[in-house]
Amino acid sequence: MKIVKDEGVYKASRIAGPKHNFLGLGITGVSPPDVQCIQRTLRDDGASQINEEQLLAAVSEGVSVANRELGASLFVERIEYVPTDTPEYNTYQELAKAIILSAAKDFN
Repeated sequence: MKIVKDEGVYKASRIAGPKHNFLGLGITGVSPPDVQCIQRTLRDDGASQINEEQLLAAVSEGVSVANRELGASLFVERIEYVPTDTPEYNTYQELAKAIILSAAKDFN
């Protein structure tokens, strides 16, 4: 999986046939007071499919798993997503984990 960093946000996506997921995370080494969720729309092509609470839970779990593997304490202060993407939250968990594992080198 390719992770890119663009203007301080680590981004990853997964496209598998008709299913598609994009996740961007702003990472910090200090626990933020809250997490900002930003919807990125490519075009006005329908109602949101993503439940933000479930997205937050999936991202949090992926970050926790990665932090345990790394012995790190990285936090998410910003989540970017496309609201019309496929609502497969296990995919968002995997994307979050991959992003943290990749971003960790920038925080050592």
